[in-house]
Amino acid sequence: MDRITLKAARVNARLKQSDVEQRLGLPRSTLTRWETGKNIPRADTMIKLCDLYGVSVKEIDLRKR
Repeated sequence: MDRITLKAARVNARLKQSDVEQRLGLPRSTLTRWETGKNIPRADTMIKLCDLYGVSVKEIDLRKR
């Protein structure tokens, strides 16, 4: 299975960071840190992101870049 980044999952879901910010109540700076690999989301937040993006947690690549 190919893995994708959080940013790619968001873009594939046709969402902007501001959309995710509003729907999940997260600061944009936090999303940016996750998408650039500087930090990773907690497990419960990761599940919410994946549900929003329409992907499984197993599809997401969280390795540092």
